[in-house]
Amino acid sequence: MSIAARREATTVFFGSLGAAAWEESVEEMSAELRDAHYLGRQAPPELAAAFADLFTCALPARFRVLYLESKVMEILARIVAGADSPRGPAQPPMAEYEIERIRRVPQMLMENLHEQHTGESLARALGLSPKRLNHGFKQLYGDTVFSHHRNECLRRASMLLVETDLSVAAVALRSGYSSPSNFCYAFKKRYGQTPRQYRAARTPAGVRGAHS
Repeated sequence: MSIAARREATTVFFGSLGAAAWEESVEEMSAELRDAHYLGRQAPPELAAAFADLFTCALPARFRVLYLESKVMEILARIVAGADSPRGPAQPPMAEYEIERIRRVPQMLMENLHEQHTGESLARALGLSPKRLNHGFKQLYGDTVFSHHRNECLRRASMLLVETDLSVAAVALRSGYSSPSNFCYAFKKRYGQTPRQYRAARTPAGVRGAHS
């Protein structure tokens, strides 16, 4: 994905301070580095995560545009800030076999929702060091292993709430939560609504009675 605009429009996007920061940082980049940003190559994890958020927004339609605009601003700000921020020592690139093994992790966790996994047990199952697993997962998914897994569990829950008539307790269990109260707390923190509120807002009126 690329974001393009006329040079004179930067003040509209960033305001005067942001436009000046853009001029001082991005405009001074080497052509090679600027092309890498433009073509989306080698995005750091925090940028990859921000782009991923663009495609996983679950807010109601009337709030979605505001959210997406804020994420675009975050992406642009991170590019500007990243141009001035010193990078840490480079990590060795991942081998193909490491990438293939790390990509198994989300499915492994979703298939065994009620097992007590740790970073060490996952790394051992994959034949990787915990450090290599954590670093590689962050590179591929822009998040830590268990933060990503928690979000995937809640995303599954959001779909079950809308697409089935399962009780909230049953949805919690199928999403990896043995405690409905813990599930409700995590769900509201993630989506800003309780599971019942989320379901009611997205269920057609004619079907709503079947869920109650």
